[in-house]
Amino acid sequence: MTKRAFRPRSAWTSTATNCSPPRPARPSGWISPVVLHGGRVAGVWEQRNGDVEVTAFGDVPAGPLKDEIDRVAPLLS
Repeated sequence: MTKRAFRPRSAWTSTATNCSPPRPARPSGWISPVVLHGGRVAGVWEQRNGDVEVTAFGDVPAGPLKDEIDRVAPLLS
């Protein structure tokens, strides 16, 4: 028996991300890397010119975000 569950998009994103198209999903099936905070998608990020650029959808604590950027940045070089 297979059990499937449905969770509306609002369960993992804030209402600020409910735009068309949603930022975590792009055309052609491309999925953006996301920033998670409090169990929800709080933004997206991308690498540009050797830097990590974050587009936050709401308030994300700067300290932990910077720590994670510093941890991930060398892996992207």
